[in-house]
Amino acid sequence: MKKSPSPMQGRSKTPRQMLKNRTTLIKSKIQLEAKVKELSELVKEEDRLNSKLNARRRELEDECPELKKEIDDLETTLVKPDKEKRSTKHKAFSPSKEGGLVAHMPVLQSSQIWFLSPGSF
Repeated sequence: MKKSPSPMQGRSKTPRQMLKNRTTLIKSKIQLEAKVKELSELVKEEDRLNSKLNARRRELEDECPELKKEIDDLETTLVKPDKEKRSTKHKAFSPSKEGGLVAHMPVLQSSQIWFLSPGSF
Protein backbone atom coordinates (compact mmCIF):
# COMPACT_ATOMS: atom_id res chain seq x y z
CA MET A 1 0.00 0.00 0.00
CA LYS A 2 1.05 3.42 -0.85
CA LYS A 3 1.05 6.13 1.70
CA SER A 4 -1.25 9.01 0.90
CA PRO A 5 0.62 12.25 0.57
CA SER A 6 0.22 14.64 3.48
CA PRO A 7 -1.59 17.87 2.72
CA MET A 8 1.61 19.86 3.01
CA GLN A 9 3.70 17.74 0.66
CA GLY A 10 1.97 18.80 -2.54
CA ARG A 11 1.81 22.41 -1.55
CA SER A 12 5.20 23.66 -0.75
CA LYS A 13 5.13 27.39 -0.35
CA THR A 14 7.69 29.79 -1.45
CA PRO A 15 9.24 32.19 1.05
CA ARG A 16 7.40 35.00 -0.68
CA GLN A 17 4.01 33.29 -0.16
CA MET A 18 4.88 32.56 3.47
CA LEU A 19 5.80 36.21 4.04
CA LYS A 20 2.54 37.32 2.41
CA ASN A 21 0.54 34.92 4.62
CA ARG A 22 2.42 36.12 7.71
CA THR A 23 1.70 39.78 6.82
CA THR A 24 -1.98 38.99 6.26
CA LEU A 25 -2.18 37.21 9.62
CA ILE A 26 -0.50 40.13 11.41
CA LYS A 27 -2.92 42.62 9.80
CA SER A 28 -5.87 40.42 10.81
CA LYS A 29 -4.53 40.19 14.36
CA ILE A 30 -4.17 43.98 14.59
CA GLN A 31 -7.70 44.51 13.24
CA LEU A 32 -9.14 41.95 15.67
CA GLU A 33 -7.32 43.51 18.63
CA ALA A 34 -8.69 46.93 17.64
CA LYS A 35 -12.20 45.47 17.42
CA VAL A 36 -11.79 43.82 20.84
CA LYS A 37 -10.67 47.17 22.31
CA GLU A 38 -13.64 48.97 20.73
CA LEU A 39 -16.11 46.39 22.02
CA SER A 40 -14.53 46.46 25.48
CA GLU A 41 -15.05 50.23 25.61
CA LEU A 42 -18.68 49.76 24.58
CA VAL A 43 -19.16 47.16 27.32
CA LYS A 44 -17.64 49.55 29.90
CA GLU A 45 -19.95 52.35 28.76
CA GLU A 46 -22.99 50.08 28.89
CA ASP A 47 -22.02 48.92 32.38
CA ARG A 48 -21.68 52.55 33.50
CA LEU A 49 -25.09 53.44 32.06
CA ASN A 50 -26.64 50.30 33.52
CA SER A 51 -25.32 51.21 36.98
CA LYS A 52 -26.67 54.73 36.60
CA LEU A 53 -30.11 53.43 35.56
CA ASN A 54 -30.21 50.95 38.43
CA ALA A 55 -29.39 53.71 40.91
CA ARG A 56 -32.19 55.88 39.49
CA ARG A 57 -34.60 52.92 39.58
CA ARG A 58 -33.82 52.40 43.29
CA GLU A 59 -34.41 56.11 43.95
CA LEU A 60 -37.79 55.97 42.21
CA GLU A 61 -38.77 52.79 44.01
CA ASP A 62 -37.96 54.49 47.32
CA GLU A 63 -39.91 57.60 46.30
CA CYS A 64 -42.98 55.68 45.12
CA PRO A 65 -44.42 54.72 48.54
CA GLU A 66 -43.92 58.29 49.75
CA LEU A 67 -45.85 59.64 46.77
CA LYS A 68 -48.63 57.10 47.27
CA LYS A 69 -48.94 58.20 50.90
CA GLU A 70 -49.08 61.87 49.84
CA ILE A 71 -51.83 61.04 47.32
CA ASP A 72 -53.80 59.17 49.99
CA ASP A 73 -53.41 62.09 52.39
CA LEU A 74 -54.59 64.55 49.74
CA GLU A 75 -57.57 62.38 48.87
CA THR A 76 -58.48 62.18 52.54
CA THR A 77 -58.14 65.94 52.83
CA LEU A 78 -60.42 66.44 49.82
CA VAL A 79 -63.01 63.89 50.93
CA LYS A 80 -63.30 65.21 54.50
CA PRO A 81 -64.83 68.63 53.61
CA ASP A 82 -67.20 66.94 51.16
CA LYS A 83 -68.40 64.57 53.87
CA GLU A 84 -68.83 67.45 56.30
CA LYS A 85 -70.78 69.40 53.68
CA ARG A 86 -73.11 66.47 53.06
CA SER A 87 -73.48 65.91 56.78
CA THR A 88 -74.40 69.56 57.36
CA LYS A 89 -76.99 69.51 54.55
CA HIS A 90 -78.44 66.30 55.93
CA LYS A 91 -78.72 67.78 59.43
CA ALA A 92 -80.37 70.98 58.16
CA PHE A 93 -83.15 69.12 56.38
CA SER A 94 -83.73 66.13 58.61
CA PRO A 95 -86.21 66.09 61.48
CA SER A 96 -84.81 65.76 64.97
CA LYS A 97 -86.01 65.44 68.53
CA GLU A 98 -85.39 69.15 69.12
CA GLY A 99 -88.31 70.23 66.99
CA GLY A 100 -87.95 68.98 63.46
CA LEU A 101 -86.83 71.18 60.56
CA VAL A 102 -87.35 74.45 62.37
CA ALA A 103 -84.69 73.63 64.97
CA HIS A 104 -82.03 73.55 62.27
CA MET A 105 -83.04 76.68 60.38
CA PRO A 106 -80.96 79.81 60.81
CA VAL A 107 -82.21 82.48 63.18
CA LEU A 108 -83.27 85.68 61.43
CA GLN A 109 -82.81 89.09 62.94
CA SER A 110 -85.75 91.50 62.83
CA SER A 111 -83.81 93.71 60.38
CA GLN A 112 -83.69 90.75 57.97
CA ILE A 113 -87.46 90.15 57.89
CA TRP A 114 -89.48 91.83 55.15
CA PHE A 115 -93.22 91.94 55.34
CA LEU A 116 -95.27 92.11 52.21
CA SER A 117 -98.65 93.67 52.36
CA PRO A 118 -101.35 92.58 49.91
CA GLY A 119 -101.14 95.86 47.99
CA SER A 120 -97.34 95.85 47.57
CA PHE A 121 -97.33 93.46 44.65
